[in-house]
Amino acid sequence: MRNRRIGIAVALTAVAASVLSACSSSGSSPSGGDKGTSGVSVHADAAARNLLPAAVKSSGKLTVATDASYPPFEFYASDNKTLEGADIELAKAIGSELGITMDLQNASFDGIVTGIAAGKYDLAMSGMADRLDREKQVSFVDYAANGDAFLVLTPDKATYPTWASLCGLNVAVQSGTTMVSDVQAQSAKCTSSGKKGITASDYQTQNQGVLALTSGRSKVLISTGGSAAYIASQSNGQFASLTPSDNPPGTTGKLGIALGKDQTQLAKALQAAVSQLITDGSYQKIMTKWGLTQCCTVTQPSINGAVS
Repeated sequence: MRNRRIGIAVALTAVAASVLSACSSSGSSPSGGDKGTSGVSVHADAAARNLLPAAVKSSGKLTVATDASYPPFEFYASDNKTLEGADIELAKAIGSELGITMDLQNASFDGIVTGIAAGKYDLAMSGMADRLDREKQVSFVDYAANGDAFLVLTPDKATYPTWASLCGLNVAVQSGTTMVSDVQAQSAKCTSSGKKGITASDYQTQNQGVLALTSGRSKVLISTGGSAAYIASQSNGQFASLTPSDNPPGTTGKLGIALGKDQTQLAKALQAAVSQLITDGSYQKIMTKWGLTQCCTVTQPSINGAVS
């Protein structure tokens, strides 16, 4: 884990600054380079490159959507221009394996799937869960694992240890994520047992959800294990992350690179590239750098591996 602190997880003023920073940068389109910054040396793999569709080989580029408000997977550096995080480095490493440029573009998470379906983006790498309902619109090359987690103020860690403890609360959640439906499902359980339901405040970015938590508008931010743990680790003890002991089935699953449903050849090329990164150790170096080895690593990539 790096020692550098990110603004969204230090104090209220820093959180607010980060939120404003991320919002002001929406829509920028920094280009991906050939290599990440985890000491990973990647060179084009002939077998993986040969699987690329001819059109991609010809253009030499894939447009990749990412919501830069989700550390440690993707977020802006302190210069508010440079994208960094595990997904960013993995995308660049995949591009190097395929001998192409990954053009990374910041995008609102809730518009990514429709953007791919409409041809606006070729891919998305944005900590996106592979779920069966999403597979109706896009395909996935699964490259990591993750599950629901809570981010709370540290004094509240023992107060909200389970989904059941959220009955009657206001919680923060990023719009367009699978956590929205998870909150809805738990709220129904609360009301069916005679308790008050959960009020979910949807925010366009996770940064805004962190601000709601810090300001007291919400008691819990529903996130995922990798992201919640990272924010907590950078917060000087302000936040704590926890995995609820009553996580329902389906809330632990796979994260995938999203792409068009008809892009079967491209999916195979991406799968081969990720497999090579795992084999040569580059994948592990990147995941280790960003503190994702305990929650999120996989031993082999899969295609459309959703189970729920």
